[in-house]
Parts: sequence; structure tokens; C-alpha cells
Amino acid sequence: MSGFKAILKRLKSLFKDSNQELQIAMEVTGVFYEELLQFLYEQGYHVSVLLAKRMKHYFGYLGKRSKTDPIDAKAISQLACRENLAAWKSLNGEILEIRNLFRHRKSLIGVKNGYAQRLHAAERTTA
Repeated sequence: MSGFKAILKRLKSLFKDSNQELQIAMEVTGVFYEELLQFLYEQGYHVSVLLAKRMKHYFGYLGKRSKTDPIDAKAISQLACRENLAAWKSLNGEILEIRNLFRHRKSLIGVKNGYAQRLHAAERTTA
């Protein structure tokens, strides 16, 4: 959480003299973006989420081939300035819980399958 507070402090220092509403855009990156997204949303920021597929098409439009964090950040900011991106709305608690349960189930199935494969391999080597 201290990292999020540092981001918030930096945003406030960069835009303290601005009269415009700050729009934050971020690309979906697995589950890693979710906590920051929720934190910024709770702080009252207009946060937009961009799917990786959309960014890939936008990169093609820009003629960009390489993909690095600085290049990604610039492209995301350009897209946010060009388009009126919709603000993300938080999911209600029940939906979040169901989503988290499905993710946990998927993880458990992966663990179970890994053990089943190891057991099968062990049975074959001892036969």
C-alpha cells in the first residue's frame, strides 16, 4: 500500500496546478493492475482500463513494432488523449467474490493436474 500512496503523492505533485480532471489509463496485465485500479478508483480518480488486444491494434495503427514499458506508456497516454475513454466502474462485492472463487478454483485444478501428472510419471518409472 505504501507504493500506492507514493503514486498518489506523485500524481498530486505533478498535477497540483492543473484545473483539468486527471484521467488515468492503464492496460490490463493479468491481475497485477487490479489493486492499483481499485485504489485509484477509491481515491476518486477517473481511471480507464484498456484491453491488451485494443492496445495491440493501436500499436499497429501507430506503426510500432517494439514493445517496452516506456513505449507502452506513451502509446496508452496518446490513446487516452485522443479518445474519450470510459471511466471504470467498480464491481460489487458479490461479483468480486465470485470472480476470486473462480480464479482460486482454476488455480486448484492446475495444482491437481500437476500432481496427477507427477503421479502418472512416477507410476510409469516404477513399473
